[in-house]
Amino acid sequence: YTYTESSAASDVYKRQPEGRGPGPGQSTSSAVSTELQDDYDAALVRAFGVAVAAGLTVALGAGFLLTRRLLRHLDEVQDGAGRLAAGEYSHRVPVPDEVELAQVAASVNRLAASLDQTERSRAELVSDLAHELRNPLTNIEGYMEGLIDGVLAPTAETFSEVAEETDRLKRLTRDLSLLSRAQEGALDMRSERHDLAQVAAKTAERLGPQFEGAGVTLEVGASDPLPFDGDADRIGQALANLIGNALRHTPTGGTVRVLGSKDANTCIVEVVDNGTGIPSDQLEAIFQRFARLTDGGTGIGLHIARTLARAHGGEITATSDGPGTGSTFTLTIPAAD
Repeated sequence: YTYTESSAASDVYKRQPEGRGPGPGQSTSSAVSTELQDDYDAALVRAFGVAVAAGLTVALGAGFLLTRRLLRHLDEVQDGAGRLAAGEYSHRVPVPDEVELAQVAASVNRLAASLDQTERSRAELVSDLAHELRNPLTNIEGYMEGLIDGVLAPTAETFSEVAEETDRLKRLTRDLSLLSRAQEGALDMRSERHDLAQVAAKTAERLGPQFEGAGVTLEVGASDPLPFDGDADRIGQALANLIGNALRHTPTGGTVRVLGSKDANTCIVEVVDNGTGIPSDQLEAIFQRFARLTDGGTGIGLHIARTLARAHGGEITATSDGPGTGSTFTLTIPAAD
């Protein structure tokens, strides 16, 4: 019996596939473990290959979609820039979700808004300039037609009116030329040491006859020296615009005072009047080019005055308690060392 069992076991051992059965000194459980390990390794290799293939497919698909989306946004930005170059300043570029592209689109939109505002200002400037030129030209034309038709007598008074309108045109063209050079940074500035108090006094003295003719009192307050480095002629022109503006808005019997002072490192000149005053919502608008105010006033004198002050590192501001309370214009310039 023992021999028969041994023979059977030997037959079983002989029938094992080559490389599968336990070898010499190898147990049956060890052979099964080796077979499972081989199957696991093969399955792992196949799974890794499938995962790599799937990952590459997803990555390529996502990259294609993302690239296509980015290119579409870039095309929108490029199209927007082209339309801006063509003069379509009202066009705006859609802002994408991507941070970098959103910043580019926002920059293009800010540029478009700035160009749009500049174009509007240019159109308003041309319109206002045409209005400013139309009035004196119309008056001159009326005088000339009256003289030609014999309706007006060729008297000194008539010619004086024509000369006044002509002078108005000259002042306007001179102011426009100055404004253009100032905005281009091409002002002819001669920087020297001057006394702002003396410049203000001389300017007021030069305008004295106009105040006498209008019946308005002009007072110049005494001041300690106010040294500054700059162009005395340009600052004098700024002060002339401020004092002349006060004269135009002060009725007969009123008073305009020119006061100088110093605060820390700043030279100050105030032009104070008891005239018509300024509404609170127009204290800044009056410095805009060709500002149209509620009292019908229009011009560029105050804008030029502020431009000249800023060219010297200074500023001009206006204060008023409202209509009928007068106003104060303050010129500040850095004091010399």
